[in-house]
Amino acid sequence: MKIWPIATAAVCAALLAAGVAGAAAAARTAGAGPPPVRMGVVLNALDNPFFVAMYEGATAGASELHVRATVRGVASNADLAGQAAQVRALVAARKDCYAVAPITATNLLPALRGVRRPIVIINSPIDPAAAKRAHVRSRAYVGTDDFAAGRLAGARMASLLPRGGEVALLGGWLHNVNSELRLGGFERGIRGTRVKVVAQVNADYDRTTAEIAAERLLRDHPRLSGFFAANDLMALGIADSVGAAGKAGTIRIIGLDGIPRRLTPSARDRSARPSPSTRTSWADGSRGVHGGGPRRDVAGESRCPDRAPDEKQRRARDRCVPKAVYTVLRPVQDSPAMIA
Repeated sequence: MKIWPIATAAVCAALLAAGVAGAAAAARTAGAGPPPVRMGVVLNALDNPFFVAMYEGATAGASELHVRATVRGVASNADLAGQAAQVRALVAARKDCYAVAPITATNLLPALRGVRRPIVIINSPIDPAAAKRAHVRSRAYVGTDDFAAGRLAGARMASLLPRGGEVALLGGWLHNVNSELRLGGFERGIRGTRVKVVAQVNADYDRTTAEIAAERLLRDHPRLSGFFAANDLMALGIADSVGAAGKAGTIRIIGLDGIPRRLTPSARDRSARPSPSTRTSWADGSRGVHGGGPRRDVAGESRCPDRAPDEKQRRARDRCVPKAVYTVLRPVQDSPAMIA
């Protein structure tokens, strides 16, 4: 799998901000070869291709910078205590610096309390007030502008529904900062339009959970014209439910992240332009949202399976990209690394 430039840049910036360059410079001044910098990296669960790419970015960045990186990730993003335990283990091992991607704004603060070595926060920010109370001081935050991404998605939905319509929002985990920013940005993006949000639920960034939630929403709100999901896995779950309800092509679905299984090969690179046969759309900070006409899925089939009762069929479904699903790439913040 190709390493996404945004993940590679974020983790490499974190490695540099966490003191790699300073340690190497000190060693050169002393006339010795640079000592190996030992870095602890804790990421989210690797069941999402976005975080798989971030893992690849961490290992690639560590190799390039000659850093000994210990990279960890929880099995499930519901395991807040497990992620904190991974951080505690790395702190106990006295790593030279740390780069962490917290699941919530506060779940890693107890594990980082009292750490004096450089800490870099990746992807999801921590609560600054809670961090101050816990005496946790990070050197930098490297992430994306989730509010701007949501706003782009909202503007795109408004353009897809020029006559207006009812839409539902699917967020990630409860109290997750990224999810709240994306949904808030979406509502800003549709402000002043005839698009109306009639329902909002959390689906834990999970495809199956989103499918179940969308099925219920379609039943409770039969006039729905669109969905916005805070990530692409949930958007795919929505598409599964919409297809099963016989409404494929009539309900607009927008996700966020641009995961590879969501994009055709021509659109996986941020610099690529969508081909005329591409239905997928994406957005970034400089180009806005892009899209094209009808498309076929990546596997070359004309239709995605509506249900996947066994593991083999589930894997086939995950390789399939439903029609009329759009995605947004998260814009990088203007100042992604804010060194204190």
